[in-house]
Order: sequence, then C-alpha cells, then structure tokens
Amino acid sequence: MEDWQLKLDRVNERGKHLLEKGIWSDCQFLVGDGQHKKRFSTHKMILSMSSPVFEAMFYGGLAEENDPIEIPDVQPEAFTAMLEYIYTDEINLTTIEQACELCYAAKKYMLPFLVNQCMSYIWKDVKYPMACRAYEFAKLFDETDLMTRCMEIIAWNTTLVLNDKNFEDVESSTLLAILDCEKLNISSELELVLAIYKWAVQQCKHKGLETNKQENLRSVLGSALSKIRFLTLSPAEFASSPAIPELLTQDEAFALLMKISSPSTVVTVPDGFSVSTVARANSTQPTSLPAIFCCERTIVQHISIKNYSRMDSYVTFTVNKDIVLHGIMIPSQLKLDCEEESDVLPREELDEHHQVYCNTMSTGTTYMESVKVFLQDGRGRQVSCALFNKRVGFKQLIDIKLNEPPRLYANITYKLIVELNKRGWYPMGTYSKHTNVSAGVLFTFCVGDPTESFRDCIIRSILFSQPMYRRRSRNLDQHNYQEFD
Repeated sequence: MEDWQLKLDRVNERGKHLLEKGIWSDCQFLVGDGQHKKRFSTHKMILSMSSPVFEAMFYGGLAEENDPIEIPDVQPEAFTAMLEYIYTDEINLTTIEQACELCYAAKKYMLPFLVNQCMSYIWKDVKYPMACRAYEFAKLFDETDLMTRCMEIIAWNTTLVLNDKNFEDVESSTLLAILDCEKLNISSELELVLAIYKWAVQQCKHKGLETNKQENLRSVLGSALSKIRFLTLSPAEFASSPAIPELLTQDEAFALLMKISSPSTVVTVPDGFSVSTVARANSTQPTSLPAIFCCERTIVQHISIKNYSRMDSYVTFTVNKDIVLHGIMIPSQLKLDCEEESDVLPREELDEHHQVYCNTMSTGTTYMESVKVFLQDGRGRQVSCALFNKRVGFKQLIDIKLNEPPRLYANITYKLIVELNKRGWYPMGTYSKHTNVSAGVLFTFCVGDPTESFRDCIIRSILFSQPMYRRRSRNLDQHNYQEFD
C-alpha cells in the first residue's frame, strides 16, 4: 500500500486527499433533490471540528442514525464547496449564484467565517444580471442592507433586468417589490405590462397551466396587476400593447382606456386597479465604489537602508471595527548623487534626503520598482496579495492595491508583509505611537510577538473602506442546531 502521507506536506493537502478518496469515511450524505442527487463520503470528526450542527448531528443526544443522511435543500455543488472549506480551508468563489448557494449551506451548518466571505463576495460583485437572485437570497436571510442595495441596482437597470431571460423565473415577491418602486428607469409603464405578461406565461408553464387562458395568467399574477399604473399610459400606448388584451377583460380595458383618454369621464377605474396618474421617476445611479480612507503612520526617527537584492518588511496590526483593506502606500527609493559604502546613510545626509522626499512629488527621474505584498491572518494563512512591477519616480509614495480587497474583522491580528526586490536606498524609520485613528477606525500596530514586526516603517499608510454590509453577530441558524440537541 502506498504511503500517500509522505507525499503531502501540508495539512490542507492531506485533508483534500481524504475528501477526494473517501479514505476512513464513517458517514455518507445524499445531497440534492430529484435527479440532481450526489453521494458524499465524509468523516464525522472533521465535520464536527468545524460545525456545532454536525457535532450535534453525530455526537448529540439525538444523533442522526440514517445512512446516508439526506439533505434535499442544499445543492450538491454548494455542499462540495463547503466540504472543501472544512477539509482544506480553501474558498473559491466564481459566481453570485455559487456564493448564494454556498452561503445558504454555511448558514445552515453554522460556519460564520464562510458566511462572511460569501457575503463579501456578493456585495462586491452583485450586478444587474444577478440582482434579482441576490435580492431573493438577501430576503431569505433578512439581510436588509443587501436587499436595499440589490433593489437600487434593479431600479437603475430596470429595462435590462426586465429583458433578461432570468427575469421570467423570479419569485412573485421579487416581482411585487419591483412594482412597488416609485423610481424605475423605464421609458414607459408599458415595459412593466409586457414584463409581467411574460412572467405570468412562464409561471403557467411551470405549473402546467394553459398559457392562453386569461384566468390562469391572472391567477399566477395575484396582486401584481393592481400595481401597474395603466393611467400613466397614452391612449396610443394602451391600444398598441399586445399584452393588455391577454391580461384584461374587454370591460376592464374599455374603462381604463376611457379614463386615460378623458380623465374627467364618469367612467370609473375598475376595482382592484391602480388609480395613480403619476409616472414613475427615473432612478439615480447607485454608488458603486465605497469611499477610500487612508491611515497614515507618523515617523519620528528617520533612517535609510540599502537593499542589495531582497529585503522584507512586515508589521502586525488590529482594527477595532470591520474594514475592507484595499492596499498600502510605501516610499520609493532615494536618488543619491554618489554610491555609499555603508548600509546606513549618515544622519545629516538622511535629513537632507528626507526633506526632499517629503516636499518633492517627482524629480523627473524614474526607475523600475518590483514589490510583492502579502496579507496574512493570525494563523499565517494568506488572505490577499499584490504584485507591483511598474516604473516609478524617486522620492515618491507608491500606491499598491491588493488583488482582492478582503474584509478584515475587528480585534483579529493580521500581518502585512512587503518584499522589496530592487537594489537601492529606501527611507525607513521608527514610530513612537503604535495606534492611529482614521475615519473612526482605531489601528493598533506591532501587536503580539515583537519579532512579527520588522522594518515596519516601509509601510507608511493603509488604504481601506467601510464594509458595505453589517456583519451579523448573532448565532447563525440556531434553530438548526437545536433540532439535533
């Protein structure tokens, strides 16, 4: 038998091997519903280490005895991604749909870190094609901030949303929420009439109802028809719509057309129809980018060091509030008139160069800079990174953006690592204060082991924003845990 353990150096690699091969598996899951079911071979102890729900399921007073354990309300793809996180600590999100499905599973099994990673991805990437799906997900879990954000995107891109092929499959509550909006970017209420007609036809097909019968269309629409502002249409628009004869009786259509043509007519609006004559206003574009703040660190003692090939700089820090980290600012090299033999510049020459550095934006002379930036959490796991290879000026501050701006959580220790790969002189220094307040966020630097912060003065500023959603502090899906308790 092959000793596979000897070939896998890291814990996550060994966990992945166990998951993929099913070695020593002691529990089976049958995940999905209908014809989309998939069987998973897993390990009770590994699952219980990550989730109190699994712990109660396997080792609680009412431990699950079925084999396999059926989970019809989670998609197999989402369950696969959740197991990859549990076994390997890896999270690979590629679409809003995947993030929503995975977040549902993470909430069900009380995996709060995975929930927050999914929510961050949804907030960052939600756009009009998936805005309705994201809205329904947010509504399911009462994420009111995300619901508002999604509806803003829908209101701004209404025509695109209504014409998207996925709109015909949105939930009825989503349709009603859109029709309740006072502001929608549409050219006419006629767009909504046609959209709800197409939606009703699709719903009839799903239910096995005949699509050419008006009573079926009205049945699936429910109160949606009452939210259409027919009186904002012109007589020509009303008469030209092919959807109106399919949705309204002849008497209803006649009464509404008479009211549109002659508002003072004695003919009344049919019961259950909107009497509003106010057209919906255009929506304003939602704010897509958060405000970026800068936490500047103040140097009290200046010194410069020569980098001969590669030089590392790192600092640990915490914040008292959740933030989104976008990047850092570091100084570029000093431009010297002569080569220095020592590794440290004399104080008098350093002061002169520092004064030039602070007061000069650019000397017109550039060089090719090469920097790597890594962000780690307290367990040494890489959270994000950046590779900077650009031509920059001497005596400037370089703005380096992370590839994927991560959400950092309050009172958790993080470590920023900067790797300088260009030969030359860099301005360094020391700090007297290890705390700094910026935009209401308290940064505490050089926390924990003193050896975890070294040459930290190269990291001059931290660029961050406020999270676009509030992290829930309450226990997730506590009812699922109590079900097995």
